[in-house]
Amino acid sequence: MVWGLSSFGEVGWLVFLCAFVIPFGIALIRNGAKVLSGQPQAGPRLSQLLVAPAGLSAIAIGSMVAQADLAAGEAQQQLAGFITAFVVSVVAIVLTEARSTKAYLGLGSDVA
Repeated sequence: MVWGLSSFGEVGWLVFLCAFVIPFGIALIRNGAKVLSGQPQAGPRLSQLLVAPAGLSAIAIGSMVAQADLAAGEAQQQLAGFITAFVVSVVAIVLTEARSTKAYLGLGSDVA
């Protein structure tokens, strides 16, 4: 089978998942576990990783508000998913960078 643009619907999402999404999820889980185990370098890395879903969700929310037919049930469900991803990502970034979280986990030298 020769893969081309016409076969992207069949195999394209699998390639996308294998190449980008699965390693990204593994990196999030790995750095989250390192933050909870008290490794000081993992906090900034986790925050940097979480910027990607927060940013993409924010762009998608803005695009949907500007262009989507929000009366449709599917659009409302998709918008709710993007809002949820944005809120969870931003809350995780804030909690990861909070001084109280760093003090509780014993991370960093800037802990008061």
